[in-house]
Amino acid sequence: MVVYYNLKDSISSARKVFRLFRFFDEIKGLTKVLKTDKPKLYKGLSVFTYCCSITYYISDNILWLLGILVRSKLVDQKQKANWKYRKNFSSFYRVIAYTLILLYSIYLQTKENSQNTKYLN
Repeated sequence: MVVYYNLKDSISSARKVFRLFRFFDEIKGLTKVLKTDKPKLYKGLSVFTYCCSITYYISDNILWLLGILVRSKLVDQKQKANWKYRKNFSSFYRVIAYTLILLYSIYLQTKENSQNTKYLN
């Protein structure tokens, strides 16, 4: 069983390397959405979503580092718990914002389709 947990931790740490600087992709997406001509509400929700994602990935990176420092006894577990709390809340708000963007996009598409059908009749 100990081998299983060590393997699980190793794989988890290896995956973190691939997400190490992922927040730069989110910053790039944020600048892209600010340049679009989408409605203000859509832009606002997108900016909020990108900010939550940036916070999530930065918190994830800090948690990874703190995990190493906690194992080395350089940092106490409480600091790691605080960052995990931040990461979880940013993830929660990010999911809510993505859902709101999806619902707003569906609304805009439905509105556009209904206007197009009026012109056809």
